[in-house]
Amino acid sequence: MDVIFATEVERLVRQPAEAEQLAERESHKISERIKHKQADRARNGQAHGGHRCFGYKAGNREVEEIEASILREMASKLLDNYSFKEIAYWANEQGYKTAEGRMWYPVRIRNTLRRVRYAVSVSIMGLNSRQLGPRSSTPRPGNGCS
Repeated sequence: MDVIFATEVERLVRQPAEAEQLAERESHKISERIKHKQADRARNGQAHGGHRCFGYKAGNREVEEIEASILREMASKLLDNYSFKEIAYWANEQGYKTAEGRMWYPVRIRNTLRRVRYAVSVSIMGLNSRQLGPRSSTPRPGNGCS
């Protein structure tokens, strides 16, 4: 009886350790395949991760004109001193949704309008946007939409 019990305990202790090692190896293999695939897509000029950017069609290369006009209206409202909260309220009142189909929130409006992808040269009182001051954020790696 003691021998059977010892064998069962040993088996129960050894199996989780082996399963953990197997899971770790498999996780590493998956990670390597994803990295290689993303690098290949980047080399070929294809989207390589993330969701569709608001204002762009799938692949984030072609402009989606309806959404682009919404972005222009948002930017115009911001220049007219509307707050991000007021712009989000307006967008939701109009029934506009984010690229993921969600409601607009002030932080999403702010982050979206800050994107380098959407940058335009704005002239205010004879100064262009670069003369108005430094950007408050730097672009992050990735597709620049999140």
